[in-house]
Amino acid sequence: MHKKLENLMGRFGSFIHDNPFKVLLVLVLLLAFPISHVPQIKMDTSTEGFMHEDDPVLLTYNDFREQFGRDERIVLAIENDNIFSIEFLTKLKNMHKEIETNVPFVEDVTSLYMEWTNFLNM
Repeated sequence: MHKKLENLMGRFGSFIHDNPFKVLLVLVLLLAFPISHVPQIKMDTSTEGFMHEDDPVLLTYNDFREQFGRDERIVLAIENDNIFSIEFLTKLKNMHKEIETNVPFVEDVTSLYMEWTNFLNM
């Protein structure tokens, strides 16, 4: 049995060595379909992604979220060397106010500007 397997692997290696372009063509043809679907792969790592759509726990959780709101947040970051300068705080204040007034469906904006004004009002 060992000798037969060794002979088979030797012939297989010889075939690959003698026909590299045929082997590459077959490999490309075999991998073309799976590789063409790579952009469609999506990964859902949320807790809800591990449950069935009709799971009673998931349905109850979704009802709860619809009633009391979702916990989705967006974080914006601004890079500056001196975050406590008047120029930066003015820019931050303007951006904070613009987000509050012009971005729809925003319930609350928390920023360094709000923390700074709360600190000054103490």
